[in-house]
Amino acid sequence: MLFTPIRLPNSHVKALLGASGRLKLNSRILNSSFSTFRKVNNTQVGNHSVFKPRILENLNKGKLTSCLKVFSFTRSISDEKSMASGLKKVEIYNAPLSKIVKIIKYTSVLSISGIVLLSPWFFILESSLPLVARISLLAGASVFIGGSVALVNWAFNPYITKIELLDNNSKKNTISRDALLLVNKIDAFAREKKTIVRVNTLSRLENVPMRTWTAISDTTLSDFELEKLQNLLYSKIPSRNILLGKNDDKYFAHTDLESSQEMVDLIKSI
Repeated sequence: MLFTPIRLPNSHVKALLGASGRLKLNSRILNSSFSTFRKVNNTQVGNHSVFKPRILENLNKGKLTSCLKVFSFTRSISDEKSMASGLKKVEIYNAPLSKIVKIIKYTSVLSISGIVLLSPWFFILESSLPLVARISLLAGASVFIGGSVALVNWAFNPYITKIELLDNNSKKNTISRDALLLVNKIDAFAREKKTIVRVNTLSRLENVPMRTWTAISDTTLSDFELEKLQNLLYSKIPSRNILLGKNDDKYFAHTDLESSQEMVDLIKSI
């Protein structure tokens, strides 16, 4: 089926080509031209979902091809935004002790850094203590501080500072077992880490201190889910800052405190 071509005004052609004669991206002119073309060829367009409009009769074949590529590029960006818009982050939990945990983590990092930096002074400064006594003092301080840091990391490594539900805009009253969560935790160096966890990989722990859930399997994503999440989070997955949940990962949340309805549903679904 043939389409009726339209002729662009010379001002539009000059704006598209520029002074150098090369095609420039001008979405306003292209959109206006496409709207005109659609009105002229309304019947043909309605019968064809995919077509290549001859809207730039004033341009030669090479420039017409370039212009069609611009349309294709613009459409691909629109498709990505549409795909990402089908998924959104909904905050359902914010830990009450997030700042305190971060301060404790910073303190542990500074403690271990301090012992490393100060250890040479045990031997540089003059003292009546024998060398063996100095080594013993340094070893004792290192063991004490190292043990404290290890205990802090064991206790607070599973601590969840925030949970966001990766919602697909579905209007459901309960959280699906296949739903994905974006879990924020703080690592040993007091840096925020995000982990994508599927609800059905979590299992509840009973009578375990500083542990609420454990992962019984790895979190896996389909190609479609992976593409949507990378568009939503603007990051490659997995990456240094965004990880996928692994088997035997531990998580701690204050499930006994007043929470949002979504968090209550999550607790019930695990």
